[in-house]
Amino acid sequence: MAARFLNRLTAIGTTVGIGGFCIQECIYHVDGGHRAVIFDRKDGILDKSVGEGTHFKIPFFQYPTILDVRSNYRLISSRTGTKDLQNVNISLRCLYRPEIDKLPHIFSEYGADYADRILPAVGNEVLKSIVAQYDAVELLAHRDQVSQQISKEMNERCSNFFLLLDDVAQQDAEGESDAIAKSGSGFIEVQRIDAAREIAETLAKSRNITYLPNQEGGGGGVLLGLQ
Repeated sequence: MAARFLNRLTAIGTTVGIGGFCIQECIYHVDGGHRAVIFDRKDGILDKSVGEGTHFKIPFFQYPTILDVRSNYRLISSRTGTKDLQNVNISLRCLYRPEIDKLPHIFSEYGADYADRILPAVGNEVLKSIVAQYDAVELLAHRDQVSQQISKEMNERCSNFFLLLDDVAQQDAEGESDAIAKSGSGFIEVQRIDAAREIAETLAKSRNITYLPNQEGGGGGVLLGLQ
């Protein structure tokens, strides 16, 4: 009697174990902000990725790979030369995400670590090509222009790999301070002259501005805005 009970218990346990294994092999779950790319033994990588939720797969024939499709952070650093043959260390902070419709293509071409393969190569190429157009002082003086040029070029290059860049920001470049030190106070004085020229041009075009000189004969007159 006891032996029959143990045999039945063993059979039930075996059935439950096999059933649990089959359920585990037939079902997979995709969390929010992720997509699944399916590799099929017969058809290869399927053309469409699978969204969030619990899904069915054919055990031993289909293998899902879960990929993050949210915006992720990546820092790209490069040591490159300027037009005046100075070396600078420049870094980019990128927020990237893949095009969901092209996710199977990205996975088949570059694998699950596609960002590690694409972004450093593209970033280094863009930084070297753009930094070489400026000398060290110009990199500082035209920082906004350089950043916009880098951002535009990065977006164009990454679109060829079906990556979307939500933000591209240039970090401080090591070597700019050396350029200022070599140029001395002359660089700062040039910046002040340019700023004063812009102010003078703005005042000259305005009819509602008048200048009152100092009555004591010293410098430092007063500008009045007349309404």
